[in-house]
Amino acid sequence: QNAGISQQVVFSPGAMRAGVLALLVASSAVFAQEVSPPALRKLDLLGKEEAAGAPERQLKSSGNSFLDSLKGLVVGLVLLPFSFALIMVNEQNRARMENLHSYAKREVEETESDQLDDDLDWKLVHTTGETSTRQTLEDPVFVKNGSVQPTPRVTNSVKLKREMEVYQHVEHEDDDDDDDNNKTWIKQEWVSYYVDSSEFQSKHQQFVNPPPPSFLAPKLSFLSKVDSKEKASLTFPGAFHETWYATDVRLGVYDLHQELLEKLNFEPLQDEWSYLDAQLGYGKPSNPQIGDIRVKYSTCPCGPTTVVALQTDEASFLPYRIIPRCCLCSEEAKKEMLKDYAQMTIEEYDATLDCPVPLLCYLCNLASRFIYMAQRPSVFYIAKGEEEPEEAFQNMESSAGVTACVLRLVAWVLMWVSILLIAGPFVKLVSFIPFIGHFFASLLAISVLLVACCGTALISGIVMFTFYVLVRPLIAIPLATLVIGGIVAFNYFYNGPDGIVAEKML
Repeated sequence: QNAGISQQVVFSPGAMRAGVLALLVASSAVFAQEVSPPALRKLDLLGKEEAAGAPERQLKSSGNSFLDSLKGLVVGLVLLPFSFALIMVNEQNRARMENLHSYAKREVEETESDQLDDDLDWKLVHTTGETSTRQTLEDPVFVKNGSVQPTPRVTNSVKLKREMEVYQHVEHEDDDDDDDNNKTWIKQEWVSYYVDSSEFQSKHQQFVNPPPPSFLAPKLSFLSKVDSKEKASLTFPGAFHETWYATDVRLGVYDLHQELLEKLNFEPLQDEWSYLDAQLGYGKPSNPQIGDIRVKYSTCPCGPTTVVALQTDEASFLPYRIIPRCCLCSEEAKKEMLKDYAQMTIEEYDATLDCPVPLLCYLCNLASRFIYMAQRPSVFYIAKGEEEPEEAFQNMESSAGVTACVLRLVAWVLMWVSILLIAGPFVKLVSFIPFIGHFFASLLAISVLLVACCGTALISGIVMFTFYVLVRPLIAIPLATLVIGGIVAFNYFYNGPDGIVAEKML
């Protein structure tokens, strides 16, 4: 590479000196693309005046890159303990779910959905039947407009969902360490949220997106009430989507509220998108214009349904949750406790599961909130079709197991990434060594990558297994007995009854 560069600048001594100086600076870069032959050739051919400023730009870029690695170090130092907390809390949550399902299987009562048994109030019940509603659900905007086919109006359906996307200018960004400014470009895309073109870089100010469709004003008004910011926005993914729920859904004599209906899956009402122009007229899918709209609908028809949940005294359902059982002296006391916990808000219930020393276990409580977004310990089950109690609980346990495995994988990835971020500044420092810095930095980066991958997999596996056993005493005690018995047996057969290997190992 050096020989190739020298041949290109041999007729310009000034350019040669500038090119050699630039090469010395470029050799301290961390990534291979920073010293690739095309980049160096381009730098050498800039000429004397332009190449003279290249070393300063490279030094500034290297300094900024090192500062970024220090920021990554701070992030890594936070992510590492959080990943351990996530592993521990996930195993604890999995054990809680298993324990809760164990109680639920013993306490669940089967009942018919077409008759109400008051004796089952505030008990866990399993029931099946046909859902029904007399309400008609529709998208008021496009029903009146008439430009969407099929018409977005459904009967005998518990919910209707509109997916909407608008064709807009979208600014993309790519980090470029050779320049102070990030490389950006504009692309026209279908997106489900509003892209504020006033926040584009100055060189892209000619790309202007129209304001959000006027029929979204009610949603903006709603967001302004729940958003803590002064100005509500539709800039989050899926902001244009909308879901309507029937308010009179019944399963025999039971009322089904929205909190339970949200768990049911959708079925597509149409397979293809419907395209409209900005004035809600018919659009052209092959040649969309900025501001054009496309919509697609899904629905959830009424039909055979299974519910496993806590029956209330108002012929409805609430979650069956974890309660303290050590002080329950009677069946009535248990029902009252289940009632109190079922009527708690999500925040109040989560607080009962937190560590009693919040300042000491802040990371664990934070990890708990992250896990509860995916799986909160409760039995609040609904599914299409008629399922026996055994099948319903099998589906619940299968879902809980898959979620726990996914969270284990997430915790391991976070631990791996945190190690890479912590090692980042050291790799950068090695890269500053002239000539050989890039080679050794690349070698160190690959070594850290492999060691972090294998090491974190081993560590996370050990931590998972340890806490899996610790939060399950019925497994921990027999397992510990088995291990100790194995050590004693090994000592007896290989060292005789007077051996001391077991004593040393224990």
